[in-house]
Amino acid sequence: GVKITESEPNWWNDKVVPLCAAHMDLLSGHHYTERKLKLPFSPGDMKKCEEGFVAYSGHVAGGVRGLVADFRKRLGKGNAAVDRVRLAVDEWGIVREWNPAPDPPGVGAFEHYYTLADAVAIARAMQELLRSADVVAMANWAQTVNVIATIKTSRNHACLDPAGHVLALYRAHLLGELVPVTVGGDATVDAVATLDKKAGVLAVGLIHFSPNQEAAVTLRFPASFKAPSATGWRINGPNLGATNAPGQPEVVTTTPLPDGVKLDGPIALPAHSITVLTAKGGGL
Repeated sequence: GVKITESEPNWWNDKVVPLCAAHMDLLSGHHYTERKLKLPFSPGDMKKCEEGFVAYSGHVAGGVRGLVADFRKRLGKGNAAVDRVRLAVDEWGIVREWNPAPDPPGVGAFEHYYTLADAVAIARAMQELLRSADVVAMANWAQTVNVIATIKTSRNHACLDPAGHVLALYRAHLLGELVPVTVGGDATVDAVATLDKKAGVLAVGLIHFSPNQEAAVTLRFPASFKAPSATGWRINGPNLGATNAPGQPEVVTTTPLPDGVKLDGPIALPAHSITVLTAKGGGL
């Protein structure tokens, strides 16, 4: 057989896409990031997580970006069949490691529990997928209920995993067409915005990936957009190692923000938090 090395990650696509494009609609791409740290985090592992969190939080997004970049370079080369194909990131996410030992309180082989640190990384990847929606036609979290799932179950209980909170929040509110967003300076903030023209609703996703510092951001809209306040939701938890387990209160959860988040001044973003705002207004 042929061995594909790390230095040749695109070898398969180089061969398959030109030959098969006329007979395919989607090209499959996968990316998993390994967290490696086991739950519950020891004090030493918590320190490792915090020290490497800025880089870790962008790792899944970087993997998605690599898949998209590889796909984009194949377009516009004069092959109409290739230009018609779109990318399916039909498995993406995080595993603890490729080791069958389960995370507590899991009972099945490979049963991995996600943390708040993972949720922030997943949210950044989700925003990367949204920014790539012109070429990504489908993106699937690999499982809903199973060993790397977003819903965790025991014999008598179920809970929404931190990863599940991210997917549910973005699915509910980041709708419509993408709106260009620029993040100024070197802020540890990742942002995306969408506009649902039919409903007249602008949505903004704000991910603050500092492990321990609060941030204050100011949103600047075109002068034509008039919406003095927004409705908001936030995903956060007490620390980067926080997780949810069936039969126990959810530690990482989605919390509605107080009514009427003001858009004409600074908006506080706690450390390691995911915030979604929606505003109904006109002018965009």
